[in-house]
Amino acid sequence: MTARTVIITAEEIVPELEKADLVAPFVHHVVHAPCGALPSSCHPLYPMDGQAVLAYTEQVGEPESFHTYLENWLA
Repeated sequence: MTARTVIITAEEIVPELEKADLVAPFVHHVVHAPCGALPSSCHPLYPMDGQAVLAYTEQVGEPESFHTYLENWLA
C-alpha cells in the first residue's frame, strides 16, 4: 500500500475471481500477459523452462551481455 501505482499482470483475464489476495482499490492497472512468468513457472498452466534459465545464467554477467540477451529473447 506504499506504491503510487500498482500494476498486476495476469495470465488470463476473467470476469470474476472466486478468491484474490489483493486489495482492489489499490490496483491501478491490470495487464494481460500470457506466459508472463516465463522462464519461471505458472502452475498449473506451464512448468519452468530450465533450458531458458540455464541459457540466461550462462549468457548474462555484464550489463552489455544482459542487453544483448534481452534483445534476443524478446525477438
